[in-house]
Amino acid sequence: LEDNSDVFIDLAKFKDIAILVYGDPFIATTHRSLAIQCYEKNVEIKIYHNLSSYLYAIASSGLDVYKFGASGTVIRGDAEVNKRTIEILKWNLRQGFHTLLFLEYSYEDGYIMHPYYAVNLFSNVKDLWSTIQDNRSYLIISMGLATDDELIEAFLPNELNHISKLPSNIPSIIIITGKLHFMEEEYIIRFLRRDVR
Repeated sequence: LEDNSDVFIDLAKFKDIAILVYGDPFIATTHRSLAIQCYEKNVEIKIYHNLSSYLYAIASSGLDVYKFGASGTVIRGDAEVNKRTIEILKWNLRQGFHTLLFLEYSYEDGYIMHPYYAVNLFSNVKDLWSTIQDNRSYLIISMGLATDDELIEAFLPNELNHISKLPSNIPSIIIITGKLHFMEEEYIIRFLRRDVR
C-alpha cells in the first residue's frame, strides 16, 4: 500500500476502491498519508473508523484509559536502539502512568517480536527493572487481539519464565502498569491472572 499508493489513488478516480484495515485506519501514518494524497488529488474518500489495537488493548486490560502516558514501540536491538521507548517507560512509571508498548512486527521480513524479547530487554536495564519490581507492576501481554488466537494475561516481573512459554509468531502488545487503582488491580487478578501458574 505504501509503495503503490498512486496506483490506488489513480484507480479511485474512476472506480470505487475499498481498503480494509485491521483496527482503525488513522492509527497508522500510512493511512493518514493516503488520505492527504487523495485530498491533494481531489479524490473523494469516506473513512469508517473502528476500534484500533491500541484502544482494544487498553479496553481489554481493565485499566483506566486516562491513566495512560505516552506509548512506544520496542524494536529489534539492544537498550541503546530502544532508548527513546525506555525513557518513555521510565517517565511514565515516575508519574504513576500505565505504558502501552507495541512490539515490532514486520510483514516484509516475516518477523514478529515475541513478548519475552521485550521484557528480557527491560530486565537488563537495571534502574528500569528495579522500578518495575518495586512498583509490583504487572506486565499485561495482549496477543492476537480480535483473532481466534487472542490471549491476554498479566504477569509479575518475576514470572519471566512464564512469558517465555507464550506462543510465538502472534502480533503482541505489552502494557506495563503504573500506579493501580484498587478496581484496576482487582480486574487484573480476577480476569487476567486466572491462567498464570
